[in-house]
Amino acid sequence: MTMSQRDAQSSDSNAAVLGALLDRYHARVVGFAYQVLGDAELAAQAAEAVFTQRPLPRDEIEVWTAVFATMRRFLARGFVVRPLIAVNDGWQADLLHGLAELEPEERALILLRYHEGLPLETVAQVAGLSVAAARQRLATARGRLIDRLGDA
Repeated sequence: MTMSQRDAQSSDSNAAVLGALLDRYHARVVGFAYQVLGDAELAAQAAEAVFTQRPLPRDEIEVWTAVFATMRRFLARGFVVRPLIAVNDGWQADLLHGLAELEPEERALILLRYHEGLPLETVAQVAGLSVAAARQRLATARGRLIDRLGDA
């Protein structure tokens, strides 16, 4: 096999991996990024950054780790606005309002654990925390969210 044939084969393999990742995670990543960053354009840019990085994430943990790292970079650069609040009444609107009141990283942890359904150990790994620290931060964020929901 020549060098150009190996490069072509590698390119085809990367395209297949990217296609599978996009099919499975793109909409979820954009939605997550929107809830954390509060802006549709920033969410799209964050998703693009995740899926154009090299090397490509290969599994769920690597995808969410890349997303979390991207969110931290965006937040460190000051790229965050307050998420939109639902205009309807009801528990969903109250929940969105409560989430919007949390700090972006708290929102991210809550969303990974309860919306994406990741186990605590995976949330800790994705966020670069120990399991004990992730448990504590989630408990604090959950408590703040419950307090805000009680005020609604």
